[in-house]
Amino acid sequence: MVDPLNAAFPTSGHPFRFPRQFRLKSPHIIRAIMQDGTSHRRRWDAFRLIWPSRSEATADATPRFAFVISRDAGPAVVRNRIKRRLREAVRLAKSSWPAASVPIILRINSDRAAQLPFAALQSQVHQALADVKRHLPGSG
Repeated sequence: MVDPLNAAFPTSGHPFRFPRQFRLKSPHIIRAIMQDGTSHRRRWDAFRLIWPSRSEATADATPRFAFVISRDAGPAVVRNRIKRRLREAVRLAKSSWPAASVPIILRINSDRAAQLPFAALQSQVHQALADVKRHLPGSG
């Protein structure tokens, strides 16, 4: 079990890679959250955050992230660039991550995330994750 606030990112090999322990890959869980999840009413310029409406306890204490990108965002090259930029912004916003084991989905419908300056994107991700942290039960 890894505490997300104390977990170290790899220092050898690929230090900028988004670690596997923080990835949400299950299509069943992603679909369920997309259908029944909660989203803050505020929508950021580049993405929308969705998380489960009820807390489900799991064995690990790490949040997991999934990036769902619509084909409306552009061709595969643009969609891949958006995913890389968002992964890095989430990785750098680690101080804002919820301490609970919660799956979080970043939903992207347009190419705004590719056009936004990285500093602005990073700021939006930091604010969005802080909002999720505030809205989770048992966190402040």
